[in-house]
Amino acid sequence: MEINSSNKLQGLKNSGWLVAGLLTSSILTACGGGGGSSAEELAAQAAAAQAAAAQAAAAQAAAAQAAAEQAAAAQAAAAQAAADKAAAITAARQVISDAVIAAGKETQSAQTASSTAQSVAKQAEQQASSYPEAATSLATTKEAALQASQAANSAAEQKAIAESAETNAQDSQDLAVIQAAAKSQKCRGQCEDSASGCGKGIAIHPNGSPKVAADVAAAQATRRYTKLDANGNALPMTATSWSCVKDNNTGLVWEEKTNDGGLRDKIGVTGICITLEVMLARWIITVRLCARG
Repeated sequence: MEINSSNKLQGLKNSGWLVAGLLTSSILTACGGGGGSSAEELAAQAAAAQAAAAQAAAAQAAAAQAAAEQAAAAQAAAAQAAADKAAAITAARQVISDAVIAAGKETQSAQTASSTAQSVAKQAEQQASSYPEAATSLATTKEAALQASQAANSAAEQKAIAESAETNAQDSQDLAVIQAAAKSQKCRGQCEDSASGCGKGIAIHPNGSPKVAADVAAAQATRRYTKLDANGNALPMTATSWSCVKDNNTGLVWEEKTNDGGLRDKIGVTGICITLEVMLARWIITVRLCARG
């Protein structure tokens, strides 16, 4: 009978002593020793004790196996949780890093727009310096330049915030803190997209302010040319009908031809004719000088 086991040593040792005792008793009884249980009874008792010890050892081994499995499961769960946290931190940091890149591009774009706007405003101010007629369009151009400058400053501030968030995220292992920073940067980007932000929506012509240039040209035409009626009287620039146009720079007066068949009629005139186009404000006036045959 085997009575040694690494997992059941103590229980089987006790059982061994019991079996040894029973066998001794049986031997004594068989040799005529004092009365007591029969050999069969002692053998049955020994077998029962051995079975009980084996069952106890099996239960102990099962409990140990279950504990080992629980420990392994807990270890696996902890490893998975750590991996999930690391992945979430990496993803949140990437969101912040993308926000820093986007903020850098927005800042560069806004600063370029601001620089262009300042140049346009300066050029427009020089153009309109002697023309009060362009004051309104000049004010609009300056306002656009101011908005572009403010947008550039705002973009630079947002870039600094994003860079600070990125530094904090790299130094921290707190998932909640990093995810909160990522959410804030993501919202900032969405808000910038939904608003004009960073110079978006600000109309800036890189070659100058067309409206200021048009107003200056109109003012120049108004000062150089004067509309005259049939008696030579000056008419306002808003007049829709006139007989002649006077060039204030040269003093020459140009007759406006008609289609009424009269003296100024442009049809039926013989001889040599010279056609001149004179730009007056926003209209082009065609004048023909003819030598009658």
